[in-house]
Amino acid sequence: MSETTNVSPQAERDSSAAEPARVSSRGSAVMLWVAILMVVSGVFSIWMGVKYLRGGSSGSVAVVDASYLKPPENSKEPWLKEFTLTERSGKTVSSKQLEGQPYVTSFFFASCPAFCMQQNQKIAGVASEYGPKGVKFVSITVDADNDTPAVLREYAHKLKADENDWLFLTGDPRYIARVGAEMFSVIAEKATHSEKLVVSDKWGNIRGRYYWNNPAEMAQMRTMLDQLLAETEEPEEFKNQPEPMIATGEAEEATEPDEE
Repeated sequence: MSETTNVSPQAERDSSAAEPARVSSRGSAVMLWVAILMVVSGVFSIWMGVKYLRGGSSGSVAVVDASYLKPPENSKEPWLKEFTLTERSGKTVSSKQLEGQPYVTSFFFASCPAFCMQQNQKIAGVASEYGPKGVKFVSITVDADNDTPAVLREYAHKLKADENDWLFLTGDPRYIARVGAEMFSVIAEKATHSEKLVVSDKWGNIRGRYYWNNPAEMAQMRTMLDQLLAETEEPEEFKNQPEPMIATGEAEEATEPDEE
């Protein structure tokens, strides 16, 4: 015999009243979690934005100031006798500022997968030896559109380059190509750029070019640097020249390719 449970009208009314309350409670909980998630998401977005603008832990600015790409005033000259470019620090550097000390100029780009880094590692070894003696090292990018001052700062940091001895320069790509061709007689373009290290004396005269990957030539370059450091007067063969001379037989042929 089956039993029938009798529910009083009052209990039914109480149950009916409790159901909306439970639904309302669940809805409130959902809304509370949604609100919490929105707050957390907002805080995270703000944090990421600040981190992006500050350029991460390095302190570099992620919003690129493209003013470094503006050609300097002397770019209007028919033939360049000096250059003005932007250093990784953001400061403007002129070749005039390099006079009074020997300096070694090279061309590279930061995203180069192999040869440029090997070249700069080789330079790092020479710079650690000759930088403290008074030789400047000047590395000029041939990919200025991508190699901003901030990018060059990170690149130089990887090489542990001393900011006082080793400069990393960027600027207008067409101007840089002219600097390479007209001042150093080398190719300075991303598609094909010179692998030679160009050595200039205290008066801006080019005294030699040396392949970074040739041990014999690198030994010769060290000998030349020692000689230039010892010089106290400009050699007679370079005096009274309207512009810095290129040492005889040292000019690079314009057809020389770079395998990068």
